[in-house]
Amino acid sequence: MRGLRAGFVAGLPARLDAMRLAQRTEDRSTLQREAHRLSGTGLSYGFPQLTVWGREVEHRCKAGEPLTAIGLDLERLADMIATLIAEPLPTPLG
Repeated sequence: MRGLRAGFVAGLPARLDAMRLAQRTEDRSTLQREAHRLSGTGLSYGFPQLTVWGREVEHRCKAGEPLTAIGLDLERLADMIATLIAEPLPTPLG
């Protein structure tokens, strides 16, 4: 599981880049889909903050909120990702 979790975290910057591009190009469906993916996988990998973020942003996309308003949310996600990358993964017990 540790390797899967490390791979998940390593892939987060590319997902953030895809969401930033979607926001800049007004690609609501991609931004909503990526937020939905984070809401579904964050908790599975032990990162509930990503699940909460994903649910909030997905809801705002569905509600038709202007994508320009989601810029601060993307910066918040960037901060979360930087923290996750900087933190060492816990060592398995046993």
